[in-house]
Amino acid sequence: MTKAKFFISLLAFLTLTACDQAQSPPLADGAKVSYQPSKATVLPMTFPAGSKTFYIDPGLRSSLTKPAEYNHGDEWVVYMAAPGWTNGGTDIVDRLAMDAVAIDRVRQFVLRNHLHDKVKVAWLQYDPNPSGSFYGPSGVEDKDFIPLFLKPHGPNVDYYIYSPVSRGSSAPGSIAYDAWLKPYLPFAKKINGEYVAASEFQKAQGFNENTGPYWDSWSRHWFIVNDSGVVVDAYFSNLGHVKTKGAEFAIGSLVHHLSLDKDNLKLLPFTSLDYTSTYTPPYWEKISQEVFDQLGLGGGK
Repeated sequence: MTKAKFFISLLAFLTLTACDQAQSPPLADGAKVSYQPSKATVLPMTFPAGSKTFYIDPGLRSSLTKPAEYNHGDEWVVYMAAPGWTNGGTDIVDRLAMDAVAIDRVRQFVLRNHLHDKVKVAWLQYDPNPSGSFYGPSGVEDKDFIPLFLKPHGPNVDYYIYSPVSRGSSAPGSIAYDAWLKPYLPFAKKINGEYVAASEFQKAQGFNENTGPYWDSWSRHWFIVNDSGVVVDAYFSNLGHVKTKGAEFAIGSLVHHLSLDKDNLKLLPFTSLDYTSTYTPPYWEKISQEVFDQLGLGGGK
């Protein structure tokens, strides 16, 4: 089985399980939901592209004529921020599959514990989309800008959000990757208007060099945001360390902040896997033919 066929089958399975809201048993005896405080700086949620942030509802996308501008509403949202097209490090298909499983587990937790009226789940794509031949003729003006790898049966989220960052320095309509994340990071401090490493370890890893390899790590990050639009927890992957934060961090945060009864929770099993994901410009032309070949579409650029 090719990777593309395997991935499509995987997402088909995830979609079917998302639709199954039958009663599932509580956690097995001895199972625990552990809250691990992120120690992130509590600030309002911001989006890299500001007012140029768009979203679609994957479940309703066939009926939409174009994406809508996205603003955080008066609801709790778990945002999984992850790139859609960056292909450095772990194979892009494998990485997206792991991200799809991670966010599915969070949404299944929300659905099975009857939290959906209060909590939504969103995939926040923060890398720029390639040329229109990958996902539609009109960029974000098209009715469906979800990357091809994720289109067939997913992702299993309430909102798919597109808000691209810039690499190295901020550009019109897009904040730099490091400038977006630094205000939330527990290991950053502000000196003379600039964020720098708060520890010698992070400094040695290259935190203070915004054009260096430290900030080429474009991986999965979680933002747990309350109904006032404030980030109450944020978990960051592969920044100064090699750990990819899994769904258990987001779920533990919800359990804590919503004061849920741990003894009566319903939770699907999950296994967290680490990956590497690095920004590798220019990646559009380099991967275009490979992408189309893997998806069996032909007609690469």
